[in-house]
Amino acid sequence: MRSIKHRQKTEFTTGEKKITYARQADDDADFFPMVRFLQMGQVVISKGWRCERHRHREFEWILILNGSIQTWIGAQSRLMTAGNFYFIQPGQEHEEINFNPKSEYFYLRFNLYDESGQSAYVIDPQMAGRRQWMNDKKGLWLNFFSALKQELMGLQPGWKEITETIILRHIWLLRRQYHAISTEHSARTLSNYQQTIVENAKTFIRTNFQRAIPLKELARYCCVSYYHMEHLFKRKTGISSRQYILGFRLQQAKQLLRGDPCLPIKTVSERVGMADYGYFCRLFKRETGITPSAYRHKQG
Repeated sequence: MRSIKHRQKTEFTTGEKKITYARQADDDADFFPMVRFLQMGQVVISKGWRCERHRHREFEWILILNGSIQTWIGAQSRLMTAGNFYFIQPGQEHEEINFNPKSEYFYLRFNLYDESGQSAYVIDPQMAGRRQWMNDKKGLWLNFFSALKQELMGLQPGWKEITETIILRHIWLLRRQYHAISTEHSARTLSNYQQTIVENAKTFIRTNFQRAIPLKELARYCCVSYYHMEHLFKRKTGISSRQYILGFRLQQAKQLLRGDPCLPIKTVSERVGMADYGYFCRLFKRETGITPSAYRHKQG
């Protein structure tokens, strides 16, 4: 986002008066987010309902129209009532429970990309937290959803472009509210989105290393495609996710070898998720230069 210079400047020339309210500085970097509309709907709930904890790749914006819904975003929770708005960013774990027999809400789903085609956040996750819930006192979000509804019900030529323009405008209004509009913040927001995907992948690996980890399952957990995850993982760490998994398993194996001199090496192999004992020994020697038994003896 280019910084704005000269909020108001008045110039007089012969026979005319010219007022310049703002001017962009040409030497600042640009940030051009692009929206891809996916879906919008209106849900009327007539009985108790629960949406278990889950993640998805797209953004989700929700405005409660009637009733109340208990929501969780990560570890944070809040009861949302009529006139409340909240938003979910890609990869965020969230859950909803409807205790009220009659509730109603608008929802919107879309993707956001930077100028290079990489996925981006609206708000830096470190800035969001509890602030992802808000009260629509001024009717900003009701007007927003109403405008989208009107456009989508008509489906006139250009409806998609107009819909995405309306969404993009409110992305910037949301970023303004978070004081997140600057070149520095924009770049950091994109970088943090990518880093969050990698950190989520590392967390999954560290939690599940004792079993087989299909890489497509790892990508699903991170709410991205397999190819996108591999690209970001190697870009951020310098190694592939498969190399990281093997490296972490070897690190855990070393701890087991040092910690319990009586533990059979085959058991060590199984405990770090490598059922093929022969492969484990070959990999260990390849990476350390010595066999597991020699490593244990050396450490002992």
